[in-house]
Formats: sequence, structure tokens, C-alpha cells
Amino acid sequence: MNEEIREGIAERIIANSLWKLKDLSPENREHYLGKADDVMSYLHSQGVVIKVDRELPDPWEMPLDSAEAGYGWLVEEMGKAGYAAVGPLV
Repeated sequence: MNEEIREGIAERIIANSLWKLKDLSPENREHYLGKADDVMSYLHSQGVVIKVDRELPDPWEMPLDSAEAGYGWLVEEMGKAGYAAVGPLV
């Protein structure tokens, strides 16, 4: 997934040219991928994350005591509010 993001950023960096990343020489391709790495490092330093394809845990499938019941309600409410699982960009 991160490689797809990296290549997508590199494609956008060269978007004003007539070239595509796949058509570049290996040296030029690495140059633009390096620029994409710079962008990704900056975004990472600013706290940017990506949404990952996984569900929040189902709190009601766990044994419940009073603390876990509160956790279950919180996870359910977070899901309703649109919170999602995320991972680091780099």
C-alpha cells in the first residue's frame, strides 16, 4: 500500500510533463521516487496517517464486566461517528 502511495505522489510530481513514471529511465525514476519519499517524510512528520482496511473490534463479543461494557459502548459510538482504524504513512 505504501509503495502505491509513493508511486502516486511521484506521478503527481511529474504530472506537468509528458512522461509517466513507468516510462522514465531507472535513474530518473529513482529521482522522482526520492522526491516522493521527501513528501511522505514531511507528511509523516506532520502526523498524517492512512486509513487501513480493517474493522473496529466488536466489543460485544468479549466477556463483559463494567469496565469492558464501557469500552464496548465507546467503540460502538466511535464507529457511528466515523472513526476508523489508521496506520502510519511510512
